Amino acid sequence: AVLFTSSSTVRSFVEQSEALKLDPGATKPVLGSIGPLTTSTLEEYKLPVGFEAEKANLLRFVQATIQSLDE
Repeated sequence: AVLFTSSSTVRSFVEQSEALKLDPGATKPVLGSIGPLTTSTLEEYKLPVGFEAEKANLLRFVQATIQSLDE
């Protein structure tokens, strides 16, 4: 999973995406968002949102991450 805690982390990821290419055959990570504003930024960059925290706080983000990885 790649976890985004703010819109600025999304922008940084996109800016560095060329250096972050996956090796052939690697599993594509799920992208997680801490809340609606971050999700909106992911969508602006046409990145797939795997999950979003129910509430934009660290506890809910950790819970959403665990739930997503447990599925």
